[in-house]
Amino acid sequence: MARDWAFAGRDGELAFMNAAFRQPECAALVVTGDAGVGKTALVRAALAAWRRQGLHIEWAAATRTVAAIPFGAVAHLLGPQVDAGPTGLLLSITDYFSALPGRRRVVIGVDDANLLDPASAAAIAHLISAGLAFVVMTLRRDAEVPELAVSLYKQGRAERLELEGLPPQVLDSLIDKYVDGQVDGLSRRRLHDLVRGNPLALREILRGGGLHQRHGVWLLDTSFAVPDQLADLVWHRLQNLDPAARAVLEMVTCGEPVSLSVLERLADFTAIDLAEASGAVVVEPAQARVEAQLAHPLYGEVIRARLSAARARQIYRHLSEAILATPMRRRDDALRAALWQVEGGRVIDAEVVRAGAALAVGRADLVIAERLARAARLAQPSPQADRLLAEILQYRGRDAEATMLLAEQASHDAEPVSWAVTHAENLYWGNGDFAAAERMLAAVFDQPGGDAARGSWSWILFFDGQCERALREALAVRDGQSQLAVVWACASGSAASGFLGDPVVSADFFQRGMRIAREKADELPWAAFEIEIGYCLSNLAMGDLAQAETVTGGGYQAALASGMPMMVAGWALHSGLVAAARGHLDRAAHLLREAVGRLEENDTFHVARCCVGALAWIAGTKGDPEAARRWMHRADELAGRHNRIWEPSLGIWRAWVEYAEGAQLAAVDSARRSAQLANELELPTIEAAARYETIRLGVPAAQCATDRKRLAELAAQLRTPFAQTLATAAEAVAGEDAGALLAAARSFEQLGHDLLAAEAATVATRLWQAAGMRSRHSGALLYASKLRDLCPGARTPLLASDQDFHLLSPREREVAMLATRHSSREVAEQLGLAVTTVNNTLARACTKLGVSGRQGLRVVLGDAAER
Repeated sequence: MARDWAFAGRDGELAFMNAAFRQPECAALVVTGDAGVGKTALVRAALAAWRRQGLHIEWAAATRTVAAIPFGAVAHLLGPQVDAGPTGLLLSITDYFSALPGRRRVVIGVDDANLLDPASAAAIAHLISAGLAFVVMTLRRDAEVPELAVSLYKQGRAERLELEGLPPQVLDSLIDKYVDGQVDGLSRRRLHDLVRGNPLALREILRGGGLHQRHGVWLLDTSFAVPDQLADLVWHRLQNLDPAARAVLEMVTCGEPVSLSVLERLADFTAIDLAEASGAVVVEPAQARVEAQLAHPLYGEVIRARLSAARARQIYRHLSEAILATPMRRRDDALRAALWQVEGGRVIDAEVVRAGAALAVGRADLVIAERLARAARLAQPSPQADRLLAEILQYRGRDAEATMLLAEQASHDAEPVSWAVTHAENLYWGNGDFAAAERMLAAVFDQPGGDAARGSWSWILFFDGQCERALREALAVRDGQSQLAVVWACASGSAASGFLGDPVVSADFFQRGMRIAREKADELPWAAFEIEIGYCLSNLAMGDLAQAETVTGGGYQAALASGMPMMVAGWALHSGLVAAARGHLDRAAHLLREAVGRLEENDTFHVARCCVGALAWIAGTKGDPEAARRWMHRADELAGRHNRIWEPSLGIWRAWVEYAEGAQLAAVDSARRSAQLANELELPTIEAAARYETIRLGVPAAQCATDRKRLAELAAQLRTPFAQTLATAAEAVAGEDAGALLAAARSFEQLGHDLLAAEAATVATRLWQAAGMRSRHSGALLYASKLRDLCPGARTPLLASDQDFHLLSPREREVAMLATRHSSREVAEQLGLAVTTVNNTLARACTKLGVSGRQGLRVVLGDAAER
């Protein structure tokens, strides 16, 4: 492991070191970099590699303590009896290297060369000039360059290697090697930010136990503390600062980034200059301002941990007074002023604190938002303060508390539309009371600003599965009205039209909404997220997974960059749904488990049920009935009267849980009930997908004629590529048309449905094999294999062996599957049959498959038997 940490991401640096070593005119190499970036580890590792090549290696570590002793750093190279004078000691070291057997080349590593005492530096210089040794020195970037290195540079006899921090991909590889299991994306991002490419810092943090596991995913604790050993190293770097410079450092730690104009109100120029000169504080332009911030995030973690509560409170008070004395023209100023007032324990301006709370909501930092809102409400009670706190509580999933705050406001709130929107959202997502939410919003539609209520209503209608109504309300919100209303309307309109199968209208809503989101990014920080989620859902429903994945890929990465946990959870959920639909089951499970962990902290729209239901679907598709059952049980526990848009999909996912349990008939029933529910909700795209599930679940052609007929009708109605491909594939399976199946497979693949494509191609392969068409079979087999490789772990009827589903009736298959794991009595009890019926059904199945018992069934059924 130590060697991995030393060499990780350093191939280029090692190549440079080897090239310098081979140059005849080069006598030394100076490796510079920030503290902890890996200079010493890299040089030691390189020296160890050279030792294995037969070179003679020595090591000299310079320290402040040893620097007080002449020849201290090279004392171990002195002979046992030498002249006590400097010349004698120098000759002794020379004799030591001259007498080495075999005339092996010598390399000396010198750590922290700037701390060499003059005599040791002279000895090293003499060895270099005499051609007795090649020297590799480490030097901290902010340290004074020693005279030895300067002299070598001037002579052209030394190369310099600047060691930079490791890039994120290398840090990720180290994290993956050290941590046994999945680390969630936001925790990775925070680790990247904390260590800034420093492998020493990363190693100490991972060793320090700051990660905890939730649903099989490792997360960095929100209360993470820098491990003691690393904290001591950082503190050693900071503790010798001038007192005035340290005071500046503490102010920047508490408030970073701090505008230089604010800092100059609290400290004189000399103190600020000293803090910057120390390398601990960086002062640089930020748009139209100049701001001060810490040179490394770990400085802040360590200083905050060692700062007394009284001292911190005093600093925050000074900061808040200073910023409140400025014009506060930037949006972020209100958030900083609010937070500094609350941290200082004294609210000077409650309006600023309330404005800061609203800004924190926009940044999805709901913990800080709630804290600020409570402080503002305490300092200056008002209906507006109550509504803001209620909104935050509802976003945090604490609906009962939000309801209590909202209960008495209707008669005196000065913002009736805002109040109605907050209350309606709480009524719907908190209590599942659709009718009450509708009454609440309808009452303010005609009031000034009522378009915001209409935009919110369209969003609720969509989540309730009423896409036709949602689309009508979205179309009623026009440009020129409230921009927030237009954003909500575009998000819901894009999603609803997709579920209804209209890609043109969906794309129009998306483009219209994104124009506003880009123009008003600062004022509406959530706009792009809401619009893109709506468009992702639209493409997911219409089966265009290629387009959906384009949206989710960019959204997830942007959310990680923003550091907003709620946004990351939302994108992890929707990215996971897209990956699962594609058949990329491991990636899907990875993303969805990440989303579940984050949604336990905040589940504003109660989508955790969708998330765990999808995990049940994945487990079922992979043939893991226990995990599938466990996840689906959890989904059932989270059921409520909201989010009916997901009910048909949850029914489809339940079908795969039942399939994994060996209950094929129950699985088919669940798929058909989902199709019927989608029909009742007027969701044709979802009904089409549900109808095709009966074919995927291995139902014989004669028993799914009604499903195929309805699927053909839906394809004609929708005219989307996905619906038409589903209908084509369904008829091709029934008609054993290998050519049509292969064409369907290519269409599925183009849409991003790798698993459906693999299934269609696999069935086509079997049909051509049975027909003895070897050339076509061979080509189809290669194509099917390529597609199946994209979906590792998937175990579905159409991917299973030919005999498994083609020869057996549903009841025979169900009994045969269960019989591979259970006795006849247990099978009878589970299916509610007589033992004799089970035995007779099992005998027929064995006869059809040409086997004589349960062991034969296990061999013939293959993957299916493992379930």
